Amino acid sequence: MIENFDYWGNHAFDTDTKTLIWRRHCGIFSNVMVLMHCLMDLRLKNIIPQKIKTELTEYNNFNLYEGVFEINERKLEEWKNFNIHQIRNMRHNTSPNLYGFGMSQNQIDLQVTSLLIDTYFNFTNEVKNKTFQFKDKFKINSEDSAFIWWRKTDKIHEITWFKPTSKYPEINNVLKFLKPYKNVYMQTDDPNVFSEFSKVKNINCLDVFNRNKFFVDRDVFKNGFHIDHKDTSDEMFRNKYGMTRKDYIVGLASLVDIASKSSQFIGYPGNISLFVSLVRKNFNNVVMFKDHEELF
Repeated sequence: MIENFDYWGNHAFDTDTKTLIWRRHCGIFSNVMVLMHCLMDLRLKNIIPQKIKTELTEYNNFNLYEGVFEINERKLEEWKNFNIHQIRNMRHNTSPNLYGFGMSQNQIDLQVTSLLIDTYFNFTNEVKNKTFQFKDKFKINSEDSAFIWWRKTDKIHEITWFKPTSKYPEINNVLKFLKPYKNVYMQTDDPNVFSEFSKVKNINCLDVFNRNKFFVDRDVFKNGFHIDHKDTSDEMFRNKYGMTRKDYIVGLASLVDIASKSSQFIGYPGNISLFVSLVRKNFNNVVMFKDHEELF
């Protein structure tokens, strides 16, 4: 039997196959964070999905569980038997928002989120192979390293949602927290941010997706890459960027994998910054901005 339900999107649960069908708009990591939050909510209702299929409407209904994530079936029983009071506290004390969920790291129960990661968000071999390729091609050394993930695009419009006086942090805010590691890497899908960081010495700006193709028109990124391409067919995407939409998403996941293993991580106010931290399974040496003056 199919049971439909709403959780920041129109979803369904197949009680026969125990499959969660996740249908939602928004970006990749917005979906990941809301999905994590929903899995906590479902657990409180004693619903333990054994399979997940995503239909991401701004990515031509892409399924994250075909190439990006896989479920560790051996962990399902552990998730089923985990302390329900901890899950309830985590679920009720946080809500999905522009930072992922919650308003500070003090609200994040890393025991809960780490088990969620280990159960439902394991990177596939495809992602791990791409990680190896990126590290080899761009000479990325995770030891003694800092990884900066930064963008503006549509995020600069969201920064005032909780506090009207908030301003988007600038590069100087980032550099203030950057420690003197031997290897410093910066990832962005924002051409303006790429240009700004390129002027800073000793920061390796990763050109993973070939900016000569992606960064042709700076104005096109004002709304965010996924928004500007939500109506682009898979064929048009491949012809324009020389890769499939899946290649692009797998590449993003591999960058999360790389960022999570860095000595220090500095992230912009957004979903991906919290997800990297949760994959790290700690907030040690993590600087995640909420705005120009406050950290998560």
